[in-house]
Amino acid sequence: RRTSGRTGVRASSTSGEREKGGAHRAQRAMAAPVQGAILYAAIHRDGVLLCEAWASIDVSSTAILRLATKLQGRRTSPGWDSLAQGVLRGHKLPMLLHSGATTVTVLAVYEDAFPTHLVKGFLEKAAMMFRPMVDEESLALTAHLSAQVIFAATLKQRMHQAKSMGALALVSARVDEVKEIMHVNIETMLEQHDRIELLQDKTQELNIAARQFKKAATSARRFHYWNQAKLGLAVGTAATVLTAAIITPIIIAVI
Repeated sequence: RRTSGRTGVRASSTSGEREKGGAHRAQRAMAAPVQGAILYAAIHRDGVLLCEAWASIDVSSTAILRLATKLQGRRTSPGWDSLAQGVLRGHKLPMLLHSGATTVTVLAVYEDAFPTHLVKGFLEKAAMMFRPMVDEESLALTAHLSAQVIFAATLKQRMHQAKSMGALALVSARVDEVKEIMHVNIETMLEQHDRIELLQDKTQELNIAARQFKKAATSARRFHYWNQAKLGLAVGTAATVLTAAIITPIIIAVI
């Protein structure tokens, strides 16, 4: 069969598409327009504020500082810590250094519409960039705002990049969605082509079967007619012999 192998591949592909359905739906959910932003970020060392950055001068707010102060004042433990207050959300990432003798925390306050995974990505990158500075004795990063000059601009830049990365992820997700739609359309067209080929094969098989049936029927009729001819010949011969057997003695007797 021409379509047996391809039909198997198509069925396997269709099954794979169904298995990926949940992942595609989750990706499309992430493709919603990115709303909100990171409003404030800060880095502390053993409770001392070393550096802070605002998204812009206009967003400075008492509510933001109140949430950041409350989040920073919570007991530090390994792993993420989060806090919510109205439309604001806060996340904190602690780093326990020098066998736990030094604690450096990176926190961010953001609008609740902003994706949490982008906030966590921002905090992780900021922590990785700031970590080497902690052990640099020449920097003496222990006093209040002692890292403001060397790291505040970088922190603010990363805040804006987090927003940009969200927009880039949105475009990428939409491109992937279009590719998925095109893939589904191609698969549908191939499946339809397979069904047409299968129908053509079945039609061809029916035609072959019809010709074979016609040939068998013709042979059966020929056999039937030949048997009837042989029977007629046998009956005619027998009648002739019988007639001759009856008439011949009579003719001889008359003569």
